[in-house]
Amino acid sequence: PALQRSLLQVMPLFCPLPAMKQQNLASLLVIAGAFGWALRDLVSKDLGKDTSVWLTLAASSGGCLVINTAVLACKQCAGFGCSERLPLRKQLWLATRAVGKFVGLLLNLMALRRLDLAISSMIHCTSPVFVVPLAAVLFGERVKPMAVVFILLALGGMVLDVQPWEASSVDTSGSSILGLACAIGSSVAIALSYTSLRGIADLAPTTTLLALYGFCLTAGFFGCMVEGFEPPSEWTMAHFAALSVVSYISDWLITEGFRLATEGANSVAIYKFLTPVFALVFDVAIYRVVPDALNLAGMLLVVGASAAMVRVQAAAGKEPRAAGETNAAGEGDVESGCAETSANTREEENAHENERGHS
Repeated sequence: PALQRSLLQVMPLFCPLPAMKQQNLASLLVIAGAFGWALRDLVSKDLGKDTSVWLTLAASSGGCLVINTAVLACKQCAGFGCSERLPLRKQLWLATRAVGKFVGLLLNLMALRRLDLAISSMIHCTSPVFVVPLAAVLFGERVKPMAVVFILLALGGMVLDVQPWEASSVDTSGSSILGLACAIGSSVAIALSYTSLRGIADLAPTTTLLALYGFCLTAGFFGCMVEGFEPPSEWTMAHFAALSVVSYISDWLITEGFRLATEGANSVAIYKFLTPVFALVFDVAIYRVVPDALNLAGMLLVVGASAAMVRVQAAAGKEPRAAGETNAAGEGDVESGCAETSANTREEENAHENERGHS
């Protein structure tokens, strides 16, 4: 009986799930990935300023590439996606995914060396705020006026948490102007990377991660050649190994969560805001950095406004679009400037992708 109960619990993971259960699973995956992101930032910050960001990115990407290759080998190459040639549009979306992630990770590593852990993670994880306008421009998703209001409230909460008026031009570990700029840039780049997943939803996560880590490893290698670096110590190598494992698991969880979201990327993007909450706990417990009232008020405002924004956007996605109605970009049913399928065809494609999610 115990074995039967275990099988009943495990089998849904390998069989097609109803839309509601699949949406819940997607939410859990993104939450777990958000915790992994906070742990990744903690390990990255613990490396210190003396470790090259290029070397950190190259080493962690190389480790993730090894893990991803091992996963592909265990799946007998099922995740390579080499059964047929990708269309040009999907190739461009895959390149956008890789380049956006690379830029976001590089800027995030630079920000962690100049900002407190909690502040850097909060700015870096405001990417869902940018996902909404990017999805409107690139995929024609409508943005309701109330969603714009909540986006502005979330940005206001980020200002309260970051307190840029106390930022210094000096490159300190607490708060610096350069660190804030790097963190904001990383947030926008990550938002573009995750928005591109909507264009390659039918690709397995191992396929997208293979392209992502391959590009990051190559770019990091050339960066090391230009900058130069000293041989890392055993302590640094151990951090690189931990960073590789945590980064791969987190990226896989979030990638799979976005792909399985039956109600769109916006429905699970909010859970990525749990990363700064986890980072705040790490900051207090490990680095003894206690937030003040403005920090807490700003974080609560960001999370609350973002949750409301997602709810409004999810309701907008369920409303039927009138004939000839334009999207947030001021255009008709377009996707990246090209003609898109009708609403009924899009629903059929989404249903087909959901069925393939657990094949």
